[in-house]
Amino acid sequence: MSVVAILWQVVDRVATTFAAEVCRRLTTSGATADIAQVVHEITAEQRTAYRGTPSLWAARIYSGV
Repeated sequence: MSVVAILWQVVDRVATTFAAEVCRRLTTSGATADIAQVVHEITAEQRTAYRGTPSLWAARIYSGV
């Protein structure tokens, strides 16, 4: 089982974009998707986009196998 969670309240617009992108990438990759890698890549993209505001991208954690 895998869980993507947040550590604090986040801005809806950024969270919605993150969730939609995770779903899109997992859907297009199918069973071969590495969930941890997908979460890492999207977080890195949002970190670049919101460099001065880590509260928008740093709240996510992934736990799973």
